[in-house]
Amino acid sequence: MEKQGFKSLLVWQKSYALTIKIYKVTEKFPKSEIYGLVSQMRRAAISVPANIAEGYERQYNKRIHPISYCRPRVIRRTRNLFVFSERLKIYH
Repeated sequence: MEKQGFKSLLVWQKSYALTIKIYKVTEKFPKSEIYGLVSQMRRAAISVPANIAEGYERQYNKRIHPISYCRPRVIRRTRNLFVFSERLKIYH
């Protein structure tokens, strides 16, 4: 049986799916936001599954759960950026 690695983690799967959705949603944002809000939202979103994957690789040596490597501030930042875009009526 082949080892699935971090892709087998439900938390990684959900964060990856959310990242894909964020990329699709931000495609519809105004072009004036491509280097501002869109860039920030995408970077924040992609860092969540990336941190989980990196944490998974470290867990074998330290026995630390991979979600502990995903800083809550990254998740809060992503959520805050959506709230901000809603306020600007960019996303609804």
